[in-house]
Amino acid sequence: MRLFGNIKKLMHLVLCISFLILHDSQLLQAQAKFPDTPAGKRLQESLEVINSQDYRAIRTYIIENYTKDFVDYFGIDFVLNFYLGLSETSHGFEFHGMRKSEEFNNTGIFKSKLTGLWLDFGFKVQDEPPHKIKGMNIRPYGPPGESLPRKMSDEEIAREIKGLLEKLSGIEAFSGAVLFAKNGEVLFKGAYGKASRRFNAPNRTDTKFNLASMSKYFTAVAIAQLVEKGKLLYEDYIGKYLDSDWISNDIGKKVKIWHLLTHSAGTGDFLENKEFTESSRLLYRSMDDYRVVTKDDTLRFEPGSKYAYSNSGYLLLGAIIEKVTGQSYFDYVQDNICTPAGMLSTGFYSMDEPVPNLAVGYYREYGEENVIIKNNVFLHAIRGVSAGGGYSTVEDLLKFVMALRTNKLVSEETTNRLLTVEPVFESSQINKYGFYVFERDSERYVGASGGFEGIRTAMRFYLDSGHTFIVLENLTQPFSPVVNRILELLDPSYFRSR
Repeated sequence: MRLFGNIKKLMHLVLCISFLILHDSQLLQAQAKFPDTPAGKRLQESLEVINSQDYRAIRTYIIENYTKDFVDYFGIDFVLNFYLGLSETSHGFEFHGMRKSEEFNNTGIFKSKLTGLWLDFGFKVQDEPPHKIKGMNIRPYGPPGESLPRKMSDEEIAREIKGLLEKLSGIEAFSGAVLFAKNGEVLFKGAYGKASRRFNAPNRTDTKFNLASMSKYFTAVAIAQLVEKGKLLYEDYIGKYLDSDWISNDIGKKVKIWHLLTHSAGTGDFLENKEFTESSRLLYRSMDDYRVVTKDDTLRFEPGSKYAYSNSGYLLLGAIIEKVTGQSYFDYVQDNICTPAGMLSTGFYSMDEPVPNLAVGYYREYGEENVIIKNNVFLHAIRGVSAGGGYSTVEDLLKFVMALRTNKLVSEETTNRLLTVEPVFESSQINKYGFYVFERDSERYVGASGGFEGIRTAMRFYLDSGHTFIVLENLTQPFSPVVNRILELLDPSYFRSR
């Protein structure tokens, strides 16, 4: 199904944008007007069409001015998503000059009229007339110039977050819940938009949101607990635990547990498997139900040789947890993570059962004349698994962070191992134990995120300053200013120096 392919492309780019690692670049002399080049013309046209907030004009522009190869690869909805998302979350952009200017490739500097956020936005165009757009880039950067805004106090940051969310929710550009804390003390929490549009039920700070891939950290912690108890080793080959019902003999002999944790096993992604994408979601309720989407997999590359994100790898970790413990994955997480941490509103809920105070995910479908808001109930599985799809609240996720940091889930020695800055690959900050841990200017922080149609999640906790922020959304925007603004508030130089 094309839908699932586009979901993966979109969410991969969305997550890259939300936590982008940018290289240093020199600000070019600001220009009073767009450069008189083919790329400059496209940049100016795109700004005008985004600022128009006219759906039909935006759609027509994309169809007429993007190359067929670009649109065929990503899909018209993909490009529309970005243009409309930028339009809706900004109320238009102001042009402030060029960061890069070449005849067929450029990058302009723009500022959102609504949120004040700065972006780099640029295009590559064909060399030959009519110079259609063949590539685009967009990334947060930070205000141009030599000086940076001063670093705010925690109370000021909390007020800024509140003000931003009120602006965005006021134009229905944000729906979800946000929490900001320091050392476990909540400095701000708020909920906006609707958990159910059908029943007009509002989101609350205790509303349960789908976490998508962010719940992979539950799986990583579960594996760490079992290693600590001597039930398995990170160096174990997975064939020790899984038979041909789950994996081929080749995978069993070559793939180790740490390969699965670090997305370096070469096991692929079940979201691309036709067995899954073209079958009923009702068929996938237990971990065992997923054996049909992994048992015929072949290795894409030599295990441990490179990073390649794999949902199938985390499925296999869940199967190993069940094999070693004799419990279902869901019961193990409940007994050994949620209960010790006091996470009473977290779990892997079945969607055909009534679950109080649970948010429905919503996404946009694009027609020829207008945009339709649809729910995602029939897109994702009926129940999440070890690869993602658990539900939680902003309050429970703070409890998870604090339980991990205070050694309630694993010992101090194991906690230090999980939170170590020790990337396995240059292309990713993931360490051997499945945690994305970064270091910048002597500040260490752990990042987590997830996404699917109707689901956008982000969490970051800072190991030295003690700050934590959590953003859970149930109306997906292709470009979320909330996460980027909080990152910038905590570190004014965050985007400038990357």
